[in-house]
Amino acid sequence: MAALYLRGLGGGVYVARQSWPFVVRTLRTASVPLGQTAKALRSAGQLDAALRLDEPGLLSAAESVVEKSLCLTLFDPGFPVRWIKSMGDGAPPVLWCVGEPPLGETACVVGSREVSRGVWSFASGAGRAVARAKMILVSGGAKGCDTAAEQGALRAGGSVIRILPYGLGGQRPLERRLLLSVCPPNEPFSTASAMERNALLYASADRSLVASCRFGEGGTWHGAVTALRRRSSQLFVRSGGRGEAALAALGAIAVDTADQFLTEPLPLRAQPSLALGSGRPSFFF
Repeated sequence: MAALYLRGLGGGVYVARQSWPFVVRTLRTASVPLGQTAKALRSAGQLDAALRLDEPGLLSAAESVVEKSLCLTLFDPGFPVRWIKSMGDGAPPVLWCVGEPPLGETACVVGSREVSRGVWSFASGAGRAVARAKMILVSGGAKGCDTAAEQGALRAGGSVIRILPYGLGGQRPLERRLLLSVCPPNEPFSTASAMERNALLYASADRSLVASCRFGEGGTWHGAVTALRRRSSQLFVRSGGRGEAALAALGAIAVDTADQFLTEPLPLRAQPSLALGSGRPSFFF
């Protein structure tokens, strides 16, 4: 997976990410040693993947990344398997990572960057509630609500998965935090990467809470509206101003307290949960 789909690893042959279920099936059926994977893929008609694996030094570079625990693949414990359930073949089969993957059920908390003291306290309380429920907080790592939720979770003894819209080059392991990114290590922030990151945030958990948003503008608003349209997860929103009320009108569930989004019953379409590392959906494998 790393050799074929990890961005920034090198190589000149591009393999479409959506091909990964077919590659997995082919290799599981063939059950061949690593050195014969290109031949097996070529025999199955997956020529782009075979050509990429034939590139000199690529497999050894991928092996080095895996051995150093610099990437997380869909076969690893701690991979957010809900991505596969929610996103299908659009889920990334491998990401760059820094840190130790936590195991357990997840909840996502996001929100605006510029917030009042009251909103900060609400987001921090939500992160604290996630930790006290023995769940893992998923965060976008931005200042404002994301940071407040992370601090609340960590101070309550919880763990955090931070999904970032730029490369992880230069990042160091942080206690009880896993950093993930689909971007090459030295890639800077971009709007396109932020949109992709937002999709991963909402798809990572059955329950997602928007602590604050601006009506009609900003990454939080657009990410939340897209998540509602795709039904990525059950979206909750803090009862508040115009932006929050608009999300509720579009289908989000308004909550008054920071822990309420964890106790509200989920609609049947949002159940059951797939915890991190708990198993693999059978429809691909």
